[in-house]
Amino acid sequence: MVSKQEKVDDINKALKRVGSKAYAEFKDNRINYVRYGKSSFGEYPMKVSLNEIMFKEMHGEDIRAIRKKWGLK
Repeated sequence: MVSKQEKVDDINKALKRVGSKAYAEFKDNRINYVRYGKSSFGEYPMKVSLNEIMFKEMHGEDIRAIRKKWGLK
């Protein structure tokens, strides 16, 4: 079983590898995924799902490694 803090560390390491501004945080016993959106006023943080972070921000080898480690299908 992988702890929540370890999951956050894995996600942040993979996002840093691709140069993304998105990140995961562990707060109040929950994992929040944050991605930046754009508007005419500038960038703003928005909460997104794990799937959106994985498939829009990461590369294939990172996705496969995380899914294998976490036991996701």
